[in-house]
Amino acid sequence: MKKLLCVLCLFLILNGCQPSPSVQQTEETSQVEQVQSKKEVLTERYTLYKTENYHTFIKLDTQTGQLWQVHWGLEEGNDGIDVLSDMVLADTTKNGRFRLFSTVNMYNFILLDEIDGRVWQVQWSFKEKERFIEPIE
Repeated sequence: MKKLLCVLCLFLILNGCQPSPSVQQTEETSQVEQVQSKKEVLTERYTLYKTENYHTFIKLDTQTGQLWQVHWGLEEGNDGIDVLSDMVLADTTKNGRFRLFSTVNMYNFILLDEIDGRVWQVQWSFKEKERFIEPIE
């Protein structure tokens, strides 16, 4: 009986010392946001950026600045990869040269060349005619 009581007390003490799951998730979310707010150094060649549409991501080649729209759906034929820009914006072997920044318009991003400071407006869309990338000068 004493062993059972000791085990129960130990369990309650250890369980009581840790934050509840909701507090722990809030702390983890806050830490993630802090890390994301700092300058991220991309070491990968390719990276995916979320859009506000949960079926769509933007894939970026961080060396060349080339972009693709990646989308999927539950119905057959709704998934695929569409070219946003196949233009090579820089001939380099340095990963992380290009990075995307979201804007208040869910269809628009700003593409930044972190070496020379050039910027482009990138617009994704489900309609091919509405997809584009153009320099901001």
